[in-house]
Amino acid sequence: MKRRIQAADSIRFYVRGRGAQRLLGQAAQAGLKLERIAPQADGFTAVMSGAGWAKLCQLAGAGGWQVIQMQRRGPGPLAERLLRRPGILAGIGLFFVLLHWLGGFLWCMDLELLTVPQQESIRTLLAQSGIWEGCRPSQAELAQAQQLLEASSDFGWVSLNFTGGCLTAEGTPLQQAHAEPPAQNTGLYARAGGEVLAVNIASGFAQVQPGQYVGNGMLLAAAEKLDWTLLPEETQVWAEDQILYTLKTNSQMDVALSCAVVEGKRTLTENCTAAGLPAEPVFTWEDWKKAISLAETLYGGFSEGELYQTLSALAIPEPEDPATGAPSTTGQGAISWEAELPAAYARVWYTVGAGTTESSFASTDVQDWRMTFSISLYASKDAYESERT
Repeated sequence: MKRRIQAADSIRFYVRGRGAQRLLGQAAQAGLKLERIAPQADGFTAVMSGAGWAKLCQLAGAGGWQVIQMQRRGPGPLAERLLRRPGILAGIGLFFVLLHWLGGFLWCMDLELLTVPQQESIRTLLAQSGIWEGCRPSQAELAQAQQLLEASSDFGWVSLNFTGGCLTAEGTPLQQAHAEPPAQNTGLYARAGGEVLAVNIASGFAQVQPGQYVGNGMLLAAAEKLDWTLLPEETQVWAEDQILYTLKTNSQMDVALSCAVVEGKRTLTENCTAAGLPAEPVFTWEDWKKAISLAETLYGGFSEGELYQTLSALAIPEPEDPATGAPSTTGQGAISWEAELPAAYARVWYTVGAGTTESSFASTDVQDWRMTFSISLYASKDAYESERT
């Protein structure tokens, strides 16, 4: 055991006796490496590794030379003293075991990077996971605490780091995102009747031409491009406060729009008529989405699609006979709806009818179906009632 301990040491020694220098040759033949050799009056001094010390002593004894150990450097002396006192080794081992075990306990919380309300919140959430000063938290408890903190509305980002008995928490407050409501698409309307002298639009789509006469409340520029084209040359001005638009479509439908200002309150009526249909039409809101969107755009004040979404959510009742009010059985029918919105009060009518045309074939009449969709927008329901009276 002692040889193994001193193998890592460096030993300085003194060899004396008659012919001691012969030991240098024997040591070299034995593979021993001697360093810092210094001749003395009756011998020599040198330094060697502790691994060959026993072999050197054996050679010196066989030659009758005396070997004196002058100095020994390395871990060997300390290790030999510790081996003579096993209690010290046991104490050192126990110290490291306790140090590792006690390091798993939570002795302090570093929350200085958080605000006072966040510190109170994080202590409460940690306690719900069974974590406080003096406990020995497991990895499962720390993971649960991390999940609770991430789900809390007090933090936008939060992180826990437990090491060396100290739990450090970092986090940022939750940033509330405030979505701005979408801007309403509104057109430009005439505030008084008169002749258009020039058109210069920074954004939007012109609906009038220079030299055209417009009435009060007439649409001058639309915020969005209209799918149906206004025909200014066919626009009729009935009075300063009332005007009738005619629109061009790509279908067999005729569309007319009437804008008026009654007692300072603007109204808009849109009539869509289709005739000569070969079969009885079935009403769906989707078929009239374009017409509703046009009225919404021309009147203004609505958010995009608001009018169609409100109307399309209404139920579609069975058509009634316009003359009797009873359920229609003759093909003549009418349906009506109403809806109050922040921007306007809406009234909608849908009528369908059928005529007969004589055919050259025996006893055969051809049905001539026609339908009308009408939507009117008023400033309020009171304005609608006032106009009716």
